Amino acid sequence: MIYIVGKIDHMTNNLESIIDDLFSIGVTIRNLIPEYTDGSVGTNVYGDSQKKLDIMSNELFIEKFTNHRYVGKLASEEMDNIIEKGSGSYMLTFDPLDGSSNIDTNNLFGTIVAIFNGNYKNIKNLEASMYLLYGPSLTSVVAYNNNVDEYIYNPNKKEWHIRKSGLKLQKKNWVYGIGGIKKEWPDWLKSFEHEHLEGFKQRYGGALVGDFNQLLHYGGFFAYPELNGKPNGKYRAYFESIPIALITEYADGFAVDGINHLLKREYSSIMDVIPSYFGNLELLDTMMKYRNG
Repeated sequence: MIYIVGKIDHMTNNLESIIDDLFSIGVTIRNLIPEYTDGSVGTNVYGDSQKKLDIMSNELFIEKFTNHRYVGKLASEEMDNIIEKGSGSYMLTFDPLDGSSNIDTNNLFGTIVAIFNGNYKNIKNLEASMYLLYGPSLTSVVAYNNNVDEYIYNPNKKEWHIRKSGLKLQKKNWVYGIGGIKKEWPDWLKSFEHEHLEGFKQRYGGALVGDFNQLLHYGGFFAYPELNGKPNGKYRAYFESIPIALITEYADGFAVDGINHLLKREYSSIMDVIPSYFGNLELLDTMMKYRNG
């Protein structure tokens, strides 16, 4: 088990145990990266190219949470069914390796997890979310109890330490990134970018965890929008957008699908794909005015 230096404030022992196990998975994935950097081996349920490390990462989740004391259900971007592997009340929805297309170019990728205590169809049961980022250092961002903390792993001591506590989106020096091919963006988004984002630093690396991590530390705007020919965008609601939305809002930001608040709208399926917009509230308010004409 990986040791977290210091208790996580106001977190139940059950949830802290789950977070500890997720930290452990992150360390294992980080150690496996040099062994699993070769090409694609197939496609997942969404038709995306699948790497060996995608499969290995998913299997680590299944192995870790089989017969788990607190976790009863698992749903993953790499699986077409919800599986029941434990007896607990918690359910994890996760992208075991977000941004795996970046493996070939040695750019950022990571792991995203939403932690529900009860039925996942009721978003009010979303108790916490987190992501692990496999960059120059191994870090994790955890959102719980209206707070966002960042942890960093020390491989020499095999310990996780708090790096930054109470993260909030900055109010200036913003960055922005928008996914998809620009010519396929809706016209209102092109106008919003040209008229309101031109003075910001542009950051887009092709992995939600890496791009969002820039936003979290600097503030600004990030989106994978609806596209001409792809009206639902790209991000999977339960495996990417919902957990990142919780982090955004606990950091005093806002998250929408272009029309609806991501944490208050209804979802029809664990497999839903939705447009996703994250950032400082004032930027999202302005964006929505462009969106709604």
